[in-house]
Amino acid sequence: MWAEAQQLQGFSRHKVSRLSQTIYSNSSLAFAAIPRPMVCLTKTSVMQTNQYSIQTYNPNNKYSANDFYVQCKGLHSGRPMDNPIPNSFVVICRSQGQRTLLFHLADILYLSKQLRSQLLGSVIPFIRIRDYAVILHELSLAATYNMDYYAKTVQQLQDLKYLNQCLELKLQRTNELKDSLVNLFIQTSKFRIV
Repeated sequence: MWAEAQQLQGFSRHKVSRLSQTIYSNSSLAFAAIPRPMVCLTKTSVMQTNQYSIQTYNPNNKYSANDFYVQCKGLHSGRPMDNPIPNSFVVICRSQGQRTLLFHLADILYLSKQLRSQLLGSVIPFIRIRDYAVILHELSLAATYNMDYYAKTVQQLQDLKYLNQCLELKLQRTNELKDSLVNLFIQTSKFRIV
């Protein structure tokens, strides 16, 4: 009966066993595709925090790779992004180090939910560019005074994002294994809906 199921499905006990071993016992193979982020912050990037500008995003303008975007409308107002959307601000940075510093500050600001008190609008909440600029500037000044703690916090956040990606991949692989086992059972038992 097992040989018939092998011919029908193309799965073997060895293949299912190998897939489950990849998921559970040898997690380094399962997560090798996800690069672990490392954050390098220098004092030069910290000293340049005052030399940036925030503007409303305009799709007709060209922006450099040092710039990042912040969503300004909706329930996710304040979320930093690598790619623009129509309702966003652009934070124009002078260097990649400054971009890294400000992007992580914006991410900390968004994750802390401190911007919720600044949201306006009854139907679609939004944040004003002036309010966001003041808050980001104050947070950047606080980070410059306590750089070691800030760098440690950013690295821990990056580690948690990496762990989240690994867990999502593990869940995806577990669901694939579940589907394979169910299909193998159905074909082994020769169950048919008439």
